[in-house]
Amino acid sequence: MKVFLILAMLVATSLVVTNMAFAIPICDEQVCYDVLSTDEDSISHTEGWLVCLNNDATGILMGIHPLALFGNGTIGSGFNAHPKWTKWIIHSTGISGEITTDIFGIFLWGEGYVTATNSRFIVQGTKVPCPF
Repeated sequence: MKVFLILAMLVATSLVVTNMAFAIPICDEQVCYDVLSTDEDSISHTEGWLVCLNNDATGILMGIHPLALFGNGTIGSGFNAHPKWTKWIIHSTGISGEITTDIFGIFLWGEGYVTATNSRFIVQGTKVPCPF
């Protein structure tokens, strides 16, 4: 009986650790986009972006890249007490850039720089339902 109890506790602990390791960050607003990115050699590819937007002007792009969020021209401002972040600054070690959205967050466009490949890219995207 003790062996069974110990094994059950080990399994439960490993499940909790696994769930925490792969958890999607808590977001005030989670949005997804179908994005077409084109690099400076005119090579294009599509990808899905999962974006976490928070009321405190922070965010995360695809769970990796931190975002500084701006709305209505100033940091931390919003519309009708619910922030509508229309400018996103990507600032991480592997990528940097600036993304702009329309006031409703339906379309996005911008440009960025990938440190590893020393290359620039432009992006265009459309909001889609999140798969989560």
